[in-house]
Amino acid sequence: MRLRYFWILLALVITTSCDSYEEQQKVENVLTQSVAKFHDELNKEQFHDIYLQATPSLRQRVDEARFTTQLKTAHEQLGTVSGKASVRLTPKAWKDLQWGTVFRSRANCCSWGHLAKSDLINASERFEWKLENEERKLNSYEFHLICKKPCTVGIGIP
Repeated sequence: MRLRYFWILLALVITTSCDSYEEQQKVENVLTQSVAKFHDELNKEQFHDIYLQATPSLRQRVDEARFTTQLKTAHEQLGTVSGKASVRLTPKAWKDLQWGTVFRSRANCCSWGHLAKSDLINASERFEWKLENEERKLNSYEFHLICKKPCTVGIGIP
């Protein structure tokens, strides 16, 4: 009898893990598309559209003029963003997202950062997306210049 419960429990764990993996892949694909759309609009200088599509909380924190200035600065320094971003959630980010979905007690947000692909500079971008059902909205965007190309970054070597 105990062996039967063990096999049933094992089957449930495996099934749940597979569903979770598929759901994570779906969320990662949605976020990848969101970053690609953001970069496309940034390349086309559609700053107003980016602002209008953001979450109400972003629009309450930052007025359009300041956000547009931030986006213009990022665009001027980056130039045309090339290459496809690929969003991969860390295990912690995925777990936080799942708990947010289960309890709905806090915003269901997902943060993601990466090095921007540009011919002019090395830079990092950090996005926070709010996810509701199939819809995703930009909740925050940060841009940090690392260096102009060509550049080298030393790691603690004297």
